[in-house]
Amino acid sequence: MAEALPTKLLYIAGTGRSGSTLLECILGQLPGVFAAGEVTHIWDRGYRQNQLCGCGEPFRDCAFWLAVTREAFGGSDRLDYSALIELRGVICSLTRVPQLLKPRLRTKSFQSKLDIYREHLAKLYSAIRTVSGCELIVDSSKYPAELFLLKSIDAVDLSVAHIVRNSNAVAYAWQKRKVRPEIFWTTEHFARYSFLKTAVAWNVFNLVIGSVERLNVPYAMVRYEDLVERPAATIRELIELLGRDGEDLDFIGETSVQMRGNHTVSGNPSRFKTGEVSLRLDTEWQEKCPPLQKLLVDLVTLPVRKRYDYR
Repeated sequence: MAEALPTKLLYIAGTGRSGSTLLECILGQLPGVFAAGEVTHIWDRGYRQNQLCGCGEPFRDCAFWLAVTREAFGGSDRLDYSALIELRGVICSLTRVPQLLKPRLRTKSFQSKLDIYREHLAKLYSAIRTVSGCELIVDSSKYPAELFLLKSIDAVDLSVAHIVRNSNAVAYAWQKRKVRPEIFWTTEHFARYSFLKTAVAWNVFNLVIGSVERLNVPYAMVRYEDLVERPAATIRELIELLGRDGEDLDFIGETSVQMRGNHTVSGNPSRFKTGEVSLRLDTEWQEKCPPLQKLLVDLVTLPVRKRYDYR
């Protein structure tokens, strides 16, 4: 029996509130591309909490994810998602990056946990590919440590899209009060963080993600501002990384994009939008962000901002 080919996976990495959901949903309109959402949260927000899938159905009622679960694990009753939530917490941490990069640094206990978690991820991505019938899976989980985890899985053929947004825009976005519609049984808001904490995280995340290019992984950097202001050109540049030339991008207009429904796991509420979706640069932070906050965020992130032409 021939060995199965590795699953082609495009991992969107970056800080939260940087436009990863928008980028993923646009890519998901291409033939043979499946937008899976933030797969890192599938064990908790999907299987345990039963939050809404991008199609609008509770995760455990979604026909697509039911089929994936059967294909990957033989059914949800054979899946110990509580143990997987715990394993993810242990493995997908920035403090574990050295161990993910260097096998000699791993303890026997960590190696055992890593093997179990990698096996489940490999089965999950393979099942998504089989059920969707798509050749490329897009995962918008964003976490830097997960890049190095995925790089170590032989059954995954990894590419990285590094999405970056102005640090002040990100810091402002994390302070806004925003409802989470996927939690349909009650009203819950997204977590909010101070602008200084966000600024430091912006530096660390982007520096760690950028370093993956040195690991011989296909890598492309996408600025959120470019994605919104020249969407077709930005997407075309990105898909060239994946060897997909001559794609029909007629669904992308100058200021809007046509979106079909999807089966994304977790992400920005924009994943629930279908039909003609407007593309508009969010400049609210420029008008409402306190000047002192802007100055401090600029100072904290200045060395890293220059890498991405934010001057």
